[in-house]
Amino acid sequence: LLTRRTRMTMRVCSNGSAYTPDFSPSVLPFSHMNEDYQAELEALTTLQYWHTFPNKDSFASVSSSSSHASTTGINNNNNDNSNTDSSAPAPPPPRKLRVLCIASSGETALSLLSREDVESVDAVDLNPWQVYMSELRRAALIHLTRSEQLRLFGMDSAIPLSGDAEERKALYARIRPHLPTAVQEAWDTRLDKEIAFGLGHSGQSEIINHDIQQELAKAGIDPLAGVVKRSSEADNNQSDQEEHTVSRVHLATDPGMLQCFQRVYSFENFRRRFAQLHINQAAMDEMIHRHLEVLSRPKIEDNYFFQYYYSNYHNLAKEDGTPLYLQPRAQEAIKRLGADSSRLRFHVGDVISVANQLHTASNAHFDLISISNI
Repeated sequence: LLTRRTRMTMRVCSNGSAYTPDFSPSVLPFSHMNEDYQAELEALTTLQYWHTFPNKDSFASVSSSSSHASTTGINNNNNDNSNTDSSAPAPPPPRKLRVLCIASSGETALSLLSREDVESVDAVDLNPWQVYMSELRRAALIHLTRSEQLRLFGMDSAIPLSGDAEERKALYARIRPHLPTAVQEAWDTRLDKEIAFGLGHSGQSEIINHDIQQELAKAGIDPLAGVVKRSSEADNNQSDQEEHTVSRVHLATDPGMLQCFQRVYSFENFRRRFAQLHINQAAMDEMIHRHLEVLSRPKIEDNYFFQYYYSNYHNLAKEDGTPLYLQPRAQEAIKRLGADSSRLRFHVGDVISVANQLHTASNAHFDLISISNI
């Protein structure tokens, strides 16, 4: 539904410094904050590169004809009649759309609510913590300003993560009464951990992003600016490095870029960061291939996630430099159209079972279905 990626599965609690993702829905998807990780992230956020890109629409639109979709999701053009009597009563307005999607962290589901032609969204996830995250994001949107939402999730690049923990906890306290009881109880256990640190930097994928950014910074590679620093000395003396501007297509095949990703997507690094994570070499190689391949795509700079992936933060200077639901016009639309449980419902379970249950209960079909958070 949207040409973007949302948050991946979050982290799991462990004792000690290892990060322990476990994709079982019954396991808490977080880890205690590691001081080394926090210090590395704090240091890295001083190295951000901000650029102004052409203002382009980053999201795919639902075709205008889809507002006339039949209950099977196929466009129904049978009502078209060029010989219709002009004196006949006006046809009823198009029926609004029912949408089913993956909950993930809630960004896609909330973004869909900004559309006038969306009646309701049902968002499903196997992992209850993804639903808790989505509920938290919804409550923040309804009850906080956009600036406060960014600060709650640690996504305001002007504020150091380590210096704003108390405000994040206070913002959570303001929206807590508006959360379902189970969601309150879940986040209360993480108040002094992920909420205090900034949930926008606490997911499993954010840890990998951080590692990639760190490796690229050490190698003198900045994908956002298209800059590569190469040493003229065999010993890689930093003072003798020369800076070269290269195209992102060139970066996709740059040996140094490949080596950075190989160091991150390695068993050694994954054992350092995670435990009980089931991944094989073929899967890691595929991830490397996809990360590098995307650099060669046209107009990749127009994708807000490209900025986020290589810098940890959204580009707030761009109108469309954030997920759609966080853009000012979308925020206004969502608050006007509604984001309560009559329009957005979250479900824990597998998408097929939940879809069948909802269909049986309401005897109505979904007009649009997205079973990927990509």
